[in-house]
Amino acid sequence: MNVLIIGSCVSRDIFNLPAAQDFQIPLYVARSSLASIFAPIPFRDTYSEHVESPFQKRLIEWDITKKSLGRIKSAVADVVIVDSIDERFNLATLPNGGRFTASPILMATKPKLPSTAKTVMSGTPLFMEWWTEGWIRLLEVLDEKKLKDKIIINKVFCQHQTTTGVKFEINMVNKLNETLSKIYEIQERSLKPSQFIEYENRLSCPDIHRWGPSPFHFDETSQIFALNKIKELVNNGS
Repeated sequence: MNVLIIGSCVSRDIFNLPAAQDFQIPLYVARSSLASIFAPIPFRDTYSEHVESPFQKRLIEWDITKKSLGRIKSAVADVVIVDSIDERFNLATLPNGGRFTASPILMATKPKLPSTAKTVMSGTPLFMEWWTEGWIRLLEVLDEKKLKDKIIINKVFCQHQTTTGVKFEINMVNKLNETLSKIYEIQERSLKPSQFIEYENRLSCPDIHRWGPSPFHFDETSQIFALNKIKELVNNGS
Protein backbone atom coordinates (compact mmCIF):
# COMPACT_ATOMS: atom_id res chain seq x y z
CA MET A 1 0.00 0.00 0.00
CA ASN A 2 1.61 3.24 -1.18
CA VAL A 3 0.87 6.29 0.96
CA LEU A 4 1.36 9.86 -0.18
CA ILE A 5 1.77 12.16 2.85
CA ILE A 6 1.15 15.89 2.56
CA GLY A 7 1.66 17.14 6.07
CA SER A 8 4.14 16.73 8.89
CA CYS A 9 5.85 14.31 11.26
CA VAL A 10 2.44 13.95 12.92
CA SER A 11 1.43 11.72 10.00
CA ARG A 12 4.85 10.44 8.93
CA ASP A 13 5.70 9.02 12.36
CA ILE A 14 2.60 6.81 12.28
CA PHE A 15 4.24 4.72 9.59
CA ASN A 16 7.34 4.07 11.70
CA LEU A 17 5.27 1.75 13.87
CA PRO A 18 6.01 -2.00 13.48
CA ALA A 19 2.36 -2.56 12.60
CA ALA A 20 2.74 -0.25 9.57
CA GLN A 21 5.20 -2.50 7.72
CA ASP A 22 2.73 -3.12 4.89
CA PHE A 23 2.73 0.59 3.99
CA GLN A 24 5.30 2.30 1.76
CA ILE A 25 5.89 6.08 1.59
CA PRO A 26 6.83 7.01 -2.02
CA LEU A 27 6.39 10.73 -1.32
CA TYR A 28 6.37 12.89 1.80
CA VAL A 29 5.74 16.62 1.34
CA ALA A 30 6.31 18.64 4.52
CA ARG A 31 6.86 22.19 5.76
CA SER A 32 5.22 23.62 2.69
CA SER A 33 1.85 25.33 3.00
CA LEU A 34 -0.82 24.58 0.42
CA ALA A 35 -0.84 28.34 -0.07
CA SER A 36 2.77 28.04 -1.24
CA ILE A 37 2.81 24.76 -3.20
CA PHE A 38 0.47 26.11 -5.88
CA ALA A 39 1.83 29.68 -5.96
CA PRO A 40 4.32 31.14 -8.47
CA ILE A 41 8.05 30.74 -7.80
CA PRO A 42 9.15 33.74 -5.69
CA PHE A 43 12.85 33.81 -6.59
CA ARG A 44 15.81 31.64 -7.53
CA ASP A 45 16.71 29.20 -4.80
CA THR A 46 20.01 30.27 -3.24
CA TYR A 47 18.92 29.19 0.23
CA SER A 48 18.74 25.39 0.34
CA GLU A 49 22.47 25.12 -0.35
CA HIS A 50 23.12 26.69 3.05
CA VAL A 51 21.22 23.95 4.92
CA GLU A 52 23.21 20.93 6.13
CA SER A 53 20.41 18.42 6.63
CA PRO A 54 19.60 16.71 3.29
CA PHE A 55 15.96 16.35 4.36
CA GLN A 56 15.57 20.00 5.31
CA LYS A 57 17.52 21.07 2.22
CA ARG A 58 15.06 19.19 0.02
CA LEU A 59 12.05 20.71 1.77
CA ILE A 60 13.31 24.25 1.28
CA GLU A 61 14.26 23.64 -2.35
CA TRP A 62 10.88 22.08 -3.15
CA ASP A 63 8.96 24.88 -1.46
CA ILE A 64 10.83 27.69 -3.21
CA THR A 65 10.99 26.06 -6.65
CA LYS A 66 7.52 24.44 -6.39
CA LYS A 67 8.87 20.98 -7.16
CA SER A 68 6.33 19.46 -4.75
CA LEU A 69 3.54 19.97 -7.27
CA GLY A 70 5.27 17.90 -9.94
CA ARG A 71 6.11 15.20 -7.41
CA ILE A 72 2.48 15.03 -6.26
CA LYS A 73 1.23 14.80 -9.84
CA SER A 74 3.60 11.94 -10.66
CA ALA A 75 3.41 10.04 -7.35
CA VAL A 76 2.10 6.49 -7.37
CA ALA A 77 -0.24 6.23 -4.39
CA ASP A 78 -3.15 4.20 -3.08
CA VAL A 79 -4.07 6.61 -0.31
CA VAL A 80 -3.26 10.24 0.57
CA ILE A 81 -2.80 11.33 4.18
CA VAL A 82 -3.15 15.08 4.80
CA ASP A 83 -2.46 16.90 8.04
CA SER A 84 -2.23 20.66 8.49
CA ILE A 85 0.14 21.12 11.42
CA ASP A 86 2.72 22.81 9.17
CA GLU A 87 0.15 25.45 8.29
CA ARG A 88 1.35 27.03 11.55
CA PHE A 89 4.15 28.65 9.56
CA ASN A 90 3.62 32.12 8.18
CA LEU A 91 3.79 32.85 4.46
CA ALA A 92 5.90 35.42 2.68
CA THR A 93 5.03 37.00 -0.63
CA LEU A 94 6.98 38.94 -3.23
CA PRO A 95 5.80 41.72 -5.57
CA ASN A 96 5.96 39.23 -8.47
CA GLY A 97 3.18 37.21 -6.82
CA GLY A 98 5.52 34.45 -5.71
CA ARG A 99 5.12 32.95 -2.26
CA PHE A 100 7.05 30.70 0.07
CA THR A 101 6.55 29.07 3.45
CA ALA A 102 8.42 31.02 6.12
CA SER A 103 9.56 27.97 8.07
CA PRO A 104 12.15 28.57 10.81
CA ILE A 105 14.83 26.67 8.88
CA LEU A 106 14.37 28.82 5.78
CA MET A 107 14.20 32.06 7.76
CA ALA A 108 17.48 31.20 9.49
CA THR A 109 19.43 30.66 6.25
CA LYS A 110 21.88 33.03 4.63
CA PRO A 111 21.73 35.19 2.56
CA LYS A 112 18.92 37.25 3.98
CA LEU A 113 15.55 37.24 2.27
CA PRO A 114 14.69 40.05 -0.17
CA SER A 115 13.66 43.27 1.54
CA THR A 116 10.54 43.29 -0.64
CA ALA A 117 9.23 40.08 0.97
CA LYS A 118 6.08 40.71 2.99
CA THR A 119 4.90 38.40 5.76
CA VAL A 120 1.35 37.04 5.85
CA MET A 121 0.55 35.57 9.26
CA SER A 122 -0.83 32.06 9.56
CA GLY A 123 -4.58 31.96 10.03
CA THR A 124 -5.27 35.51 8.85
CA PRO A 125 -7.97 36.14 6.23
CA LEU A 126 -5.44 36.50 3.38
CA PHE A 127 -3.59 33.37 4.51
CA MET A 128 -6.86 31.42 4.55
CA GLU A 129 -7.83 32.79 1.14
CA TRP A 130 -4.57 31.56 -0.36
CA TRP A 131 -4.73 28.27 1.55
CA THR A 132 -8.26 27.64 0.27
CA GLU A 133 -7.10 28.23 -3.31
CA GLY A 134 -4.31 25.71 -2.73
CA TRP A 135 -6.71 23.17 -1.23
CA ILE A 136 -9.02 23.44 -4.25
CA ARG A 137 -6.03 22.98 -6.58
CA LEU A 138 -4.88 19.93 -4.60
CA LEU A 139 -8.33 18.38 -4.85
CA GLU A 140 -8.27 18.93 -8.62
CA VAL A 141 -4.85 17.26 -8.94
CA LEU A 142 -5.86 14.30 -6.79
CA ASP A 143 -9.20 13.96 -8.56
CA GLU A 144 -7.36 13.68 -11.88
CA LYS A 145 -5.35 10.84 -10.31
CA LYS A 146 -8.59 9.18 -9.08
CA LEU A 147 -7.43 9.78 -5.51
CA LYS A 148 -9.91 12.32 -4.17
CA ASP A 149 -11.94 9.57 -2.50
CA LYS A 150 -8.68 8.13 -1.10
CA ILE A 151 -7.80 11.25 0.91
CA ILE A 152 -7.68 10.79 4.67
CA ILE A 153 -7.51 13.91 6.83
CA ASN A 154 -5.45 13.39 9.98
CA LYS A 155 -7.62 15.71 12.07
CA VAL A 156 -5.30 16.49 14.95
CA PHE A 157 -5.44 19.37 17.41
CA CYS A 158 -2.63 20.67 19.60
CA GLN A 159 -2.69 19.67 23.24
CA HIS A 160 -2.28 22.14 26.10
CA GLN A 161 0.02 19.97 28.20
CA THR A 162 2.03 16.77 28.31
CA THR A 163 0.74 13.58 29.88
CA THR A 164 2.31 14.59 33.22
CA GLY A 165 0.83 18.07 33.13
CA VAL A 166 3.74 20.15 31.80
CA LYS A 167 1.98 23.03 30.06
CA PHE A 168 2.75 24.34 26.58
CA GLU A 169 2.53 28.00 25.62
CA ILE A 170 -1.21 28.59 25.67
CA ASN A 171 -1.39 31.40 23.12
CA MET A 172 0.54 29.39 20.53
CA VAL A 173 -1.64 26.32 21.09
CA ASN A 174 -4.90 28.27 20.88
CA LYS A 175 -3.79 30.18 17.78
CA LEU A 176 -2.82 27.04 15.88
CA ASN A 177 -5.96 25.20 16.95
CA GLU A 178 -8.03 28.13 15.71
CA THR A 179 -6.31 27.93 12.33
CA LEU A 180 -6.77 24.15 12.24
CA SER A 181 -10.48 24.56 12.96
CA LYS A 182 -10.83 26.92 9.98
CA ILE A 183 -9.00 24.46 7.76
CA TYR A 184 -11.07 21.45 8.86
CA GLU A 185 -14.29 23.38 8.30
CA ILE A 186 -13.27 23.99 4.68
CA GLN A 187 -12.10 20.41 4.16
CA GLU A 188 -15.37 19.05 5.54
CA ARG A 189 -17.20 20.78 2.71
CA SER A 190 -15.13 18.84 0.17
CA LEU A 191 -14.89 15.35 1.64
CA LYS A 192 -17.04 12.70 3.27
CA PRO A 193 -17.12 12.41 7.09
CA SER A 194 -15.57 8.94 6.75
CA GLN A 195 -12.40 10.54 5.33
CA PHE A 196 -11.47 12.15 8.65
CA ILE A 197 -9.61 10.60 11.57
CA GLU A 198 -11.56 11.84 14.60
CA TYR A 199 -9.54 11.44 17.80
CA GLU A 200 -11.99 12.96 20.29
CA ASN A 201 -10.00 12.81 23.57
CA ARG A 202 -7.45 10.23 22.43
CA LEU A 203 -4.51 12.54 21.65
CA SER A 204 -1.76 12.92 24.23
CA CYS A 205 1.77 14.34 24.20
CA PRO A 206 4.57 12.56 26.06
CA ASP A 207 7.22 14.36 28.08
CA ILE A 208 9.88 12.47 26.11
CA HIS A 209 9.56 12.31 22.33
CA ARG A 210 12.11 11.63 19.58
CA TRP A 211 11.58 15.19 18.27
CA GLY A 212 11.21 16.73 21.71
CA PRO A 213 8.07 17.61 23.69
CA SER A 214 5.58 19.62 21.68
CA PRO A 215 1.82 20.21 21.61
CA PHE A 216 1.69 18.26 18.33
CA HIS A 217 4.21 15.49 19.07
CA PHE A 218 1.89 12.69 20.08
CA ASP A 219 2.54 9.43 21.90
CA GLU A 220 2.57 5.93 20.50
CA THR A 221 -0.95 5.20 21.74
CA SER A 222 -2.22 8.11 19.66
CA GLN A 223 -0.26 6.89 16.64
CA ILE A 224 -1.57 3.32 16.98
CA PHE A 225 -5.12 4.65 17.08
CA ALA A 226 -4.44 6.64 13.90
CA LEU A 227 -2.86 3.67 12.13
CA ASN A 228 -5.78 1.40 12.98
CA LYS A 229 -8.18 4.07 11.75
CA ILE A 230 -6.22 4.41 8.49
CA LYS A 231 -6.33 0.64 7.98
CA GLU A 232 -10.06 0.68 8.65
CA LEU A 233 -10.69 3.52 6.21
CA VAL A 234 -8.51 1.92 3.53
CA ASN A 235 -10.27 -1.43 3.89
CA ASN A 236 -13.66 0.27 3.72
CA GLY A 237 -12.67 2.35 0.70
CA SER A 238 -12.70 5.58 2.82
